[in-house]
Amino acid sequence: MRIRPFHQVDVFSEVPYLGNPLAVVVDALGLSTEVMQHFANWTNLSETTFLFPPT
Repeated sequence: MRIRPFHQVDVFSEVPYLGNPLAVVVDALGLSTEVMQHFANWTNLSETTFLFPPT
């Protein structure tokens, strides 16, 4: 499996490090539901987003 870039961003705040942390996987194409669930669990954040190209 190849390495996928991801970012951790803070949302719902204009003050750095005070928002709700969110993981964003930039390219989720080809990831199975199981892999996405494992990744979301690994981040230990309340929210994780997986981006796919438009269909």
